[in-house]
Amino acid sequence: MSSDYTLTLAPWPAEYGTNQTSGFMGVEYYDGGAVKEAVGTMLSPVGFFEFLIVPFASGDGLQYLRILAFDSPDTTYYQVPFAGFWDVIHLLFWCAWININVGLFNAIPMIPLDGGYILKEGVDRLLDRRGLIKYSGYVVGAVSYVMIVVLISLILLPYLLHM
Repeated sequence: MSSDYTLTLAPWPAEYGTNQTSGFMGVEYYDGGAVKEAVGTMLSPVGFFEFLIVPFASGDGLQYLRILAFDSPDTTYYQVPFAGFWDVIHLLFWCAWININVGLFNAIPMIPLDGGYILKEGVDRLLDRRGLIKYSGYVVGAVSYVMIVVLISLILLPYLLHM
């Protein structure tokens, strides 16, 4: 069944440039090639970091990877091997994403975390060779306090700057 509708086009948003001669409809279309290209880059070192920002990605082709994290109409363009396939994909994505981020947080050089103990071992060995082992605790403590200040600043500064 075919239907005809009247469509009133709007002017193009400034982010797309002002030299457009046609009207703007505001409909986003599915670009299968962009999805394949985005998934193909996941195997590179840069692709790993793109994986970390998928939930926050909004441009530069990364928005096509959002199908890994969220339900979207784009998933209807794929053939699925079994019912619930996208539910499994979303579960695996979030398990991997949370594990990677927890591991990265654990590597922060702060003494209660594993990264802090790794830093302590390195500073102990470095200062022990020079006979300055007694300052090891001060160095590691200072780095730990700086990291606490940085983490608290990441949380509080956006709120303090927008008051």
